[in-house]
Amino acid sequence: MKNHSLVLFTFLLMCLITFYGQSQNNGVSISNKSQTSLDLQRSIILENDSESKEIIINISENTIRFDLIISTSVSGGQLLIEFYSPDNKKQGNFTVGTQLNSIKREMAKGTIRKSLNEPQAGQWKIQIIPTEASGEIEIQARTEN
Repeated sequence: MKNHSLVLFTFLLMCLITFYGQSQNNGVSISNKSQTSLDLQRSIILENDSESKEIIINISENTIRFDLIISTSVSGGQLLIEFYSPDNKKQGNFTVGTQLNSIKREMAKGTIRKSLNEPQAGQWKIQIIPTEASGEIEIQARTEN
């Protein structure tokens, strides 16, 4: 019986030491490598809009990853989204628009996702080109350094 008690006591003591050691840094692993990130979210509302807009996202040197998600919901008109790198090269585009007349209600949705490892530093541009568009645009950008 004493052997079982000693084994149980040793097991509990090891569990307690392990738990106490992990709770000292709240379960967060600490690294000497410094990390910085950007998490940007924007919502743009359009009401029968035909005016082009430009959104700039600044990417710093040493960025190791850049993730971009652009989601649109259009209830009228048409919407063209273009995405450009700092050297003005198109990296992607899509168009979302309604096709039914005003008697029928329609909602058209579209999403573009872009993930880049070691992206070029500088100003990345999102070009929004609406044609009598009504709806919403959601932009989510995230970087890791």
